Amino acid sequence: MLEYPRQFMLFGIFQGVSAAGILVCYIGLAASSNITTVIGTLIYAAFTFPSFPIMMELIGKRVGKELDLVATGNVFFMTQIITAVMLQVFSWLIGSNTKAGSTSSFILLMLLLGFNLVLGILASTRYKIPFDKDPGDKY
Repeated sequence: MLEYPRQFMLFGIFQGVSAAGILVCYIGLAASSNITTVIGTLIYAAFTFPSFPIMMELIGKRVGKELDLVATGNVFFMTQIITAVMLQVFSWLIGSNTKAGSTSSFILLMLLLGFNLVLGILASTRYKIPFDKDPGDKY
């Protein structure tokens, strides 16, 4: 997948399918259907996993070979911190043992995905260098 010429588009599609998996999972939880919840979780996991290497490759192309390790290391570090904080927040929300707590955690997750989408769209429209090309390429 890293050799695919439209990595940014592929990354966006994977993130959209991941969000759809979260929605399917929420529908399963709301309907008390274990099968639907598992299917939603599997969709989310299957399409989130390939997004991370694509994101790292895009960051490497964006900053150049000299800063590749620094940039990807910083992103990986920040991802771990944000994930740890969000796990604490979600465990607190879900720990209330109410449907309102579970619903709040899904709403928060969808808001964060929407915020990520908005930032991605702004970054892709604001900067002239596309994310799926090397900075030295002529276009």
